Amino acid sequence: MAGVSPPACPAMLFVPSTDASIAARFLLLQASFLGLPDDRTSSANTCASSLFKRNTIFLTTVFVSAFGVQLAFDTASDRIWDSVNKGRQWKDVKYRYVENDDE
Repeated sequence: MAGVSPPACPAMLFVPSTDASIAARFLLLQASFLGLPDDRTSSANTCASSLFKRNTIFLTTVFVSAFGVQLAFDTASDRIWDSVNKGRQWKDVKYRYVENDDE
């Protein structure tokens, strides 16, 4: 196939041929849409393949990430709530209503 250039449109990668599998063509199509390099040794591909190679590692990554995001979101929302409602919460006005029992 000398002198044949690759198709201009990425969708043309799905034209049946005998030299590439459907999976390889799908990877090339995905790389072209995402602007990724089509080699399989890129750092992003290495990171993704190491995290998602096994189901246990994938699930651990999902749960640890979800826990971290939830912790960060809760902390940030509590700080925003406290700053908006400063002086109106029980922890801010408790000293006015509770007597100290220092006998």
